[in-house]
Amino acid sequence: MEYFKTLENLEASFRKFADMSKCVIYNGDDKNTLDSLEGVTGKVMISFGKNDCCDYVAKDVDWKDGAFPCFDVYHKGEKLGRIELSVPGEHNVLNAMAAICTAMFCGATFEQCKISIATFKGAGRRFEYLGTYNGADVVDDYAHHPAELEVTLSAAKKMSYKRVWAVFQPFTFSRTKLHLDAFAKALSIADKVVLTEIMGSREINTYGITTQDLADEIPGSVWFDTFQKVCDYVKENAEEGDLILTLGCGDVYKVAKMILELLKLVGLENEKHKNSPPRVRHLPWAIHILHLKQKDDIPARRNTRICRTTGNKRLFRTEGTARRPTRHLRVKQRRRTARPLQQ
Repeated sequence: MEYFKTLENLEASFRKFADMSKCVIYNGDDKNTLDSLEGVTGKVMISFGKNDCCDYVAKDVDWKDGAFPCFDVYHKGEKLGRIELSVPGEHNVLNAMAAICTAMFCGATFEQCKISIATFKGAGRRFEYLGTYNGADVVDDYAHHPAELEVTLSAAKKMSYKRVWAVFQPFTFSRTKLHLDAFAKALSIADKVVLTEIMGSREINTYGITTQDLADEIPGSVWFDTFQKVCDYVKENAEEGDLILTLGCGDVYKVAKMILELLKLVGLENEKHKNSPPRVRHLPWAIHILHLKQKDDIPARRNTRICRTTGNKRLFRTEGTARRPTRHLRVKQRRRTARPLQQ
């Protein structure tokens, strides 16, 4: 709307586009879409939706694992089959219906559509799963408008996560100012909300709006002025079973990758400590002397100490030079014999 200014201008743009098309596939349940198509004639018109007045209808919507939609598809009253999605969210029901209409208009069969849709895992930056480390899933999404945030976070909450994190980067000062209350309402769906600085993009902040204003409207939320601080906070507070969801159309995807790397390092460090042998705490150099016996092929007159830093055993003499490793003495002795003194 920053460009079109009014809904009428936006509808006129869609109408102009439809006039240039051979076939118009549209959401028959949406009033604004129907208004946009008034006066469009001479085209193949195919509608989809959830009401029986549409050409293609989605019925009996169910949920797999609480988040992934499954539904029956009817074409002019005839049942074509059942669709199972691999992307979460109720909004993807209509997205899938639009794809089915388009593919079948181009000659695909319903069975081909069914197989392709089942294997589709989502587009980049649309609930894009990036990885799981330290028990927390990291997902990135392009949602930046309150309506998009609401459907994305609602879908995430239906999944079997312990907590849902919304790491959100507001985009443009004008939009943040205009939709401040709507942003606060949508983001409050999440269990934990972390905000970044507003990405002004093409704008200068003449609106007097800051991230603090948005944070004040969301109880329990926090905000930071750098991505690194955001990552550090998430790393310190994320728990196993959480979903960390970065949201926004700016460069907030960088935060997702940074968080993933931090959690990966934490996971590797935990795994390292888990697999490493228990360390014995010592006073400087040695407090615990292990006397090796003859069966270890080392003379009984020698003993070893455990290095406080590496945990390795080091061989020492028991007399004279007890604090100097034997191997060092041998190296020094070899150097002396290799260079005889000149007469």
